[in-house]
Amino acid sequence: MLSLEATIEGYDEILSEVSTPNHSLALLKKEKGALYLINQLSTRLIALRLRANPLSDSLLDESIQLCANFKKFSEKKIAENEKKLLSLRAETVSRSQAIDSYLDWFEATKVPFKSGYFNSLLRTNDRQVQKGPIGHYLDTVEQRGW
Repeated sequence: MLSLEATIEGYDEILSEVSTPNHSLALLKKEKGALYLINQLSTRLIALRLRANPLSDSLLDESIQLCANFKKFSEKKIAENEKKLLSLRAETVSRSQAIDSYLDWFEATKVPFKSGYFNSLLRTNDRQVQKGPIGHYLDTVEQRGW
């Protein structure tokens, strides 16, 4: 299984084969041989999906679905789906970074010793708690054993 970073790199590499400006699938619709190239892209995306990190499943599934419906969709609809895929890609990467950050924090909290850097902030002033009349009454009730 690939890491998410390797999966995203493979995904970007596959989409970089589209010869249109900004590797746009919407602009590819106008070109000759577009269906052949889309079928190749779909095949490569499916192969990547088999080795991909589970976090990227939705991104790859949406991309494969777009390739499958390429012939039916208009250029405008394809462009809309491409924008969704770009935002989904960014969301997937940010989710992965958040998970990595959490796991780093989790591992850091499991260290068996403390650094001592924050001991002065953790010290509390030991003040004697002053009790009111209700507190004194409850103490006498506790002493009786009730």
